[in-house]
Amino acid sequence: MPEGNEDSFISRLQHDLEQEFKINHTTFQIEKEKIEENCNTDC
Repeated sequence: MPEGNEDSFISRLQHDLEQEFKINHTTFQIEKEKIEENCNTDC
């Protein structure tokens, strides 16, 4: 996620999804913690 105004990022993302895919209700999960390079999970 880009640094800066989170509201404008989410607003733009919602707009783009609606325009491109006709998705008009979205829920986002945003995690700001850095993922370790040697992460041992299957994510």
